[in-house]
Amino acid sequence: MLEWHTYAMEWSADGIDFFMDNELVASYNLQGCPVYEEPMFVLLNVAMGGNLGGAIDPELDLATLEIDYVAHCQQSEDSESTTCDETTTGAFQFEPALDADGQWVIDDPAFAGNAQGLTFDYMAFADLMFVSWFTYVDPSVSSPAEGLDVVGAQDNRWLTAQLTVDGNIATGPLFASTGGRFDSPPQPGQDTTEVGSLSIEFTACDLATVSYEIDGTSLVREFPIIPLEKRVNGGFQCASEAAAAL
Repeated sequence: MLEWHTYAMEWSADGIDFFMDNELVASYNLQGCPVYEEPMFVLLNVAMGGNLGGAIDPELDLATLEIDYVAHCQQSEDSESTTCDETTTGAFQFEPALDADGQWVIDDPAFAGNAQGLTFDYMAFADLMFVSWFTYVDPSVSSPAEGLDVVGAQDNRWLTAQLTVDGNIATGPLFASTGGRFDSPPQPGQDTTEVGSLSIEFTACDLATVSYEIDGTSLVREFPIIPLEKRVNGGFQCASEAAAAL
């Protein structure tokens, strides 16, 4: 095969149906088969021979398997989707009041230990997510005093955002506060200015993509983030998952 195809498996309490390009190709009755009630995992490989797929060309000595994506969905009354892919609404467990909270860090080994990250606080009464983003000066400037106004240490930057939450996506303006003093009441001339935009799309309860743009600059990027606890705790579980298990 030299074209992309979509393969799917629908697993219910009574049987398993297999599909190729949305066409049913095989069904198996699982009633009376307790082995299928045990935990399972997904295995993707190039298996040739046997009684599936037909005869193998004896001259074939090389095969390549390319995978675009793998999606796992669970049937839910909260979703009207008929497919399981990156466009499926409600395809994962995510509760803003439980999961959009605490410390998150960039999910990139190259950024580990760089003391940057974001803090989330979801306010359910207004359906808003408050974000504090601690980072550093723009690396393109020659002096830490240039670029955005200095906050804290000369090369530190502290940005905030108030994002409107719509499903699994939060968007809104990005702000920089200036003119304050350490551990002091508001100062004369202290101000908070809108400097850009921020978007956070949660693709799982423990994974999101941050997209930002700083007005009037070339600072435009997106990057993945995960909860800080997930990085340091091998037994991490999302708050929504833990609540659903009760």
